[in-house]
Amino acid sequence: MCKRPVPVARSVAGLFVLLLAIAPLAAGADPHVPIAGADPLLRPDDAALRDWVLDHERAVPAPAAVVPPVRTRTTTAPLSFSLLPFVPYAPAERDQGAAGTCWVFAGTGCLEVAHVFSAGVLDRLSVQWFDSNYRGGAGPDWAGNGGTLTDFAAFYDERRMAVPWSNANASYVDGDPRSVVEERALMPAELIAETPRYTLTGVQVQRVETRGVGQDQAIANIRAALDRGRPVFAGLLLPNRSAVADFLAFWYGGGERAVWDPSVYDGTPWDPASGAAHAVLCVGYDLSDPAQPCWIMLNSMGTANGARPGGTFRMAMDLDYDAVYPYDYPLSPVQWEVLEATFALPTPAPTPTPGVVPFPGQSSAPTDPDGDGLYEDVNGNGRTDFADVVLLFSELDWWAVHEPLAAFDFNRNGRADFADVVRLFERL
Repeated sequence: MCKRPVPVARSVAGLFVLLLAIAPLAAGADPHVPIAGADPLLRPDDAALRDWVLDHERAVPAPAAVVPPVRTRTTTAPLSFSLLPFVPYAPAERDQGAAGTCWVFAGTGCLEVAHVFSAGVLDRLSVQWFDSNYRGGAGPDWAGNGGTLTDFAAFYDERRMAVPWSNANASYVDGDPRSVVEERALMPAELIAETPRYTLTGVQVQRVETRGVGQDQAIANIRAALDRGRPVFAGLLLPNRSAVADFLAFWYGGGERAVWDPSVYDGTPWDPASGAAHAVLCVGYDLSDPAQPCWIMLNSMGTANGARPGGTFRMAMDLDYDAVYPYDYPLSPVQWEVLEATFALPTPAPTPTPGVVPFPGQSSAPTDPDGDGLYEDVNGNGRTDFADVVLLFSELDWWAVHEPLAAFDFNRNGRADFADVVRLFERL
């Protein structure tokens, strides 16, 4: 995606930056030139839009869900579900700043969760390392000018490695407006430490089928991806200046319970002069309000000055998934994709411990409902559900010391680690 930033005021200080940014345009400056202090949404030209659509259409379809004859949202799944515990991030630092790196943040989130489910490792991965190495880290095609999940996957499939955010010089610095003005990553690739690193064994993009299948099937397909432990890369299109302003006002003016409903723009013609694109990560769903079921989306625009402490927003679920923005070719308001990625397993290191006792804050000891020697009912309430996964995850350091290893070593690798949480999740 080609990025052409547009200014936005976020505060009194932001208004000052906005006035500074507008001044060159009033003087007749080229509006395609990046402007410091601009909003980070992508402004795709026609070629980039076509790539956006064609990459999606060429992707392999993700496994489809089986939909019952009668919609039963609440009887076949929990009222709410989220993969956020498997995304290692600091909300204030998950901020793309001025650069159009939303697609890198969203793609990296997909990769991080895949790291958990394929290798049992929970570690934040470096967005900066990608920026600095992608297409030389500079020029009109640098990461800050946008891209697709297919571009992201191709890079990692070639490199076959990922670098932790905690490595020397690997934390994100491209949010500085200089990166936009100069069209380059601000940290030279050679200065980013590549040790330690994680080895990738495969990366592939899959298209979640949402068009031409009906609303129930589209929703079921997205939920099926999430239930398989795959966060969904959601490519949003905002068809005109009004939609862009509404989205930014929603992000900066609403709280994390507010729901974004893109359907109000269904059928709106795409305006190539002001339409925008943005990538976010769908990490879950909330069905607790039958009148307004929604998707849980992780953004890459910080915490909205504290209004969104988790960096998330909600998006309406009951959409017309066949809706389009008319243009030279029809444009979907949202494209849904997943990343199938596998990492090499870390070397096992056995650590035994002895006797099952209640977890902190629980009155009952864990139980083994199916008698296989593994205690899936972690909170001791007589059933196995997502609350057990959350407890096993949140008390990982505690049970590694105080519980018998054999009772919770779900992946049978001889040690207490995050892979056990993943295997329990997969048993639900």
